[in-house]
Amino acid sequence: MAEDNPLLGIELWPLLENMETRERWSTYAEWLHQTYENNLELRLKKALVTREVKGVLRRLSAKNQSQSARALAKIAHHNPCVVFNIAISQVMSYDNLADPLMEALRTLTPIGYDVLTFSLLDAFSEPDRPRMKDDGTNVSHWLQSQ
Repeated sequence: MAEDNPLLGIELWPLLENMETRERWSTYAEWLHQTYENNLELRLKKALVTREVKGVLRRLSAKNQSQSARALAKIAHHNPCVVFNIAISQVMSYDNLADPLMEALRTLTPIGYDVLTFSLLDAFSEPDRPRMKDDGTNVSHWLQSQ
């Protein structure tokens, strides 16, 4: 529910970094999949963040790439699970979004990098996504974008 405050993530990281990776990533999965569904205010916040991230990605162009990257990083400071979940799914669909996402990653906090790692592995391990095209000889487009 916090607004843009990178210091919150910096202060939270020492508590989380002492946990085992499995425990931290279980916490992130719970934040992403369960916490938002169980609380009406958090569900509304997730919807607002989703709209904001998609708006930034929709307005993205070569001319405003650094500005969009900063806006995306600003949102990721207070809601990294939702931001990276959306951003990674968009990069899987549109490979031209990879560069601005990489630009946004330069200003992340340590917890942001940890959530990004979790989000990438979560996206790659999704069993329903085909790894090969229908012809069976070429890698799927979403996997090539990575």
